[in-house]
Amino acid sequence: LETLFEMEISDYNSDLRCTILDDGAIQNLQGQVIGYVNDDGTAGNTDEEFLGEVNQDGQVIDANDEVIGRVDLDTGVLRASNGSIWASIYPGGDVVDNLESFRAKIDGFSYHKLKQFASFVFFFDQALITDGKPSSVNEEGVDYAAKAKKADEEEEIDPWGTPAAPQSEVEEEEVTLTLPTPQKSQEVAHETVSLSLPKAVEKEEVTLTLPTPSKAPEPVRAYSPYKVGAFEGIENGTKNRLVITNCDCGVDALKVRIEDNGSQVVFIRGSKEKQKFALPYQIVPERLSAAYKRDEENGSLTFVMTKPTAGASSGPSAGEFHKFTVPASSGDGKVTMGAGQTSTFFQFSPTGSSKYQTDFVGELVDGNTVKFHATVTQTDEGKKVSTTQSFNLGQNTKITLDHFTVDDANVVKAFLKNPKGIAALTQPDVDIVISV
Repeated sequence: LETLFEMEISDYNSDLRCTILDDGAIQNLQGQVIGYVNDDGTAGNTDEEFLGEVNQDGQVIDANDEVIGRVDLDTGVLRASNGSIWASIYPGGDVVDNLESFRAKIDGFSYHKLKQFASFVFFFDQALITDGKPSSVNEEGVDYAAKAKKADEEEEIDPWGTPAAPQSEVEEEEVTLTLPTPQKSQEVAHETVSLSLPKAVEKEEVTLTLPTPSKAPEPVRAYSPYKVGAFEGIENGTKNRLVITNCDCGVDALKVRIEDNGSQVVFIRGSKEKQKFALPYQIVPERLSAAYKRDEENGSLTFVMTKPTAGASSGPSAGEFHKFTVPASSGDGKVTMGAGQTSTFFQFSPTGSSKYQTDFVGELVDGNTVKFHATVTQTDEGKKVSTTQSFNLGQNTKITLDHFTVDDANVVKAFLKNPKGIAALTQPDVDIVISV
């Protein structure tokens, strides 16, 4: 996925330090280009000489093919060559060191840009994370390799700082989160009305009509800054969780929405603050939950997103996907699965009624055929009758499924993975109910 936007990098004093432009050029405050870092993690100087790279496994390798660090591509953690944590990058673009001290802010950061930013830090600006380390930002003619070697020789301590306490292993998963910077609340402007009174004439009665001052707008509630946690994988990588703490308000002041055809989850607080979280997969309301706890961490909002069951290049191909029972009723017919189709999904739902209980098992065969095996228990006759309905989804065309969803009424939807000639899933913008 190509991302075309620049990153502005500020230090722990919120002072702008440099900008990484769309083409990978690193521009200092004087407007000079001091080197290049690309989306794929490669780095070069202004003469386009290779300095090193962050490879596809997250290893940071210099021009001499030596491993000088590592990047956890699923969590945003930067590590020293000895494996200790050096820095962590949060989804909102905040950067902290191994002691969780704030070190930098990246405006325009997303996890698509993680390798590019890591390459910048390792090869151009280690001082952004650890004071006293090499930096070629805003310095002309710096021999980075020589300076780094000299600095390490002069110090007997770990050049990356004191290692943090060992942390539990994190199950790796490919996660991409683009988190724009939260918008600052706007100050309310108070209008001041100046009245100009004519000078009274001596011994003359003057009646003045003064304009009525306009009413100042109602003040906006000043909330404490909220904090966005890490985008983490849970339940063996089948789901993702994102927690926003310090919401500092009641649930009535919060809103959660799905926007941009299911590619973004939007967090809204009050009437002024909105932050969009771009997801690495398309989300639908059935796969997103939001829960709020007012008495936890000054207001904690937790999102849980169920990932589509499809892999990176192909969808589910075979196996049972749902079992359910339709209880007996007063009907004298039988229960079958009715089928329908839109441009984005196939839909199957139980229809009819029977005086007997009917047990269904849904099965996908060869990625192209959905079968529903029904077993009817005829209690008065003491026997069971089994039938199977088969639905060929692709007819003469091979299709690929993305995922299945099932609602409380046992309505099954089999979503397509954008095959040729069929439009991608269209998800309208929708509000999500926040549970408390």
